[in-house]
Amino acid sequence: MEKVFIVQNKATGEFLKPDGIGSVNTCLRIDQAGYFSDYQSAIETAIDEMDEHEILIFGFFTGNCEED
Repeated sequence: MEKVFIVQNKATGEFLKPDGIGSVNTCLRIDQAGYFSDYQSAIETAIDEMDEHEILIFGFFTGNCEED
């Protein structure tokens, strides 16, 4: 399992969606949001891309949760 972060603009509800080649888009659905592999890159991108100063950052684990 890998810990990832999703960034949301508190005022608009939009999520950040990095495209993997250096650009960042936004979307309105969490299932379309992009993952950030570390907290620092999530916060830096949020500051760069969002006009609002109120952001939400959610930590999630991805991968298989099955027990052995």
